[in-house]
Amino acid sequence: MANGCEHPAACHTGEAPVLASATKKGRFWLLIEHAGPWAAEIEECRLPDDARTLISRARELGIRPQLIRRPGRREARSGPLHVYLAAAAVNEPWLAEAFPESPDDLDLRSLVHGVVPESCILVNEPMFLVCTHGKHNACCARLGLPLARFLSENLPG
Repeated sequence: MANGCEHPAACHTGEAPVLASATKKGRFWLLIEHAGPWAAEIEECRLPDDARTLISRARELGIRPQLIRRPGRREARSGPLHVYLAAAAVNEPWLAEAFPESPDDLDLRSLVHGVVPESCILVNEPMFLVCTHGKHNACCARLGLPLARFLSENLPG
């Protein structure tokens, strides 16, 4: 453990690969774009009711909910939620995007069966998720922020 970080020391020295190095595993993901602010835990965040409903439904189904945002994007969006669903533990992993008008527009049960919900559109470009949340894990702010900035500058969008 280095400087309050929960990762093994090899993650900080470069001896361990960082690809998919999340400390919490997930087979299926619900990624909700949220401008912030973020608390240490998702339940403590100020979120729209629709987001809270989706998070609750996701947890009941064993789907890992996660808040995300692009570097530098702190302004709140107007309109429906912007979410991504991901199936990581299937023969052909996939990522899909949706803008549900209500939680009922997003069939999370399809996700746990590895099927893209009808209200979603498959994403064909890679998505890089880098934790920069220092309240959650000390090394995320220290190591994640420079990595997120580098990716944002070198892979815009």
